[in-house]
Amino acid sequence: MKKVVLITLMILWSLLSFAETKEASAMGFKDEIRVVLDMQGGKIVSIEVQHRDPERVAGPAIQQLKQEILSKQSTEVDDIAGATATSQGLREAVQKAMEK
Repeated sequence: MKKVVLITLMILWSLLSFAETKEASAMGFKDEIRVVLDMQGGKIVSIEVQHRDPERVAGPAIQQLKQEILSKQSTEVDDIAGATATSQGLREAVQKAMEK
């Protein structure tokens, strides 16, 4: 039983030691787009985005781009038509955060 607990604690500790949060920002359509990346073992596990671009256009574009970036683990994704500046700002902010 002690071995199981010890092994479990070691696994949890190793997972937590690889977890990190990275932040960056870049210019979107009207204002800065700020991202917070939760990374684990060098992979992006979540992206939080704060922005002031018009929600009607930027909101759906940001959601789609977040999914594509998480899926590909890369910012090499296409811009969203009609939200080019927001797309480029989001990709740039994520790239900056990844490089930190």
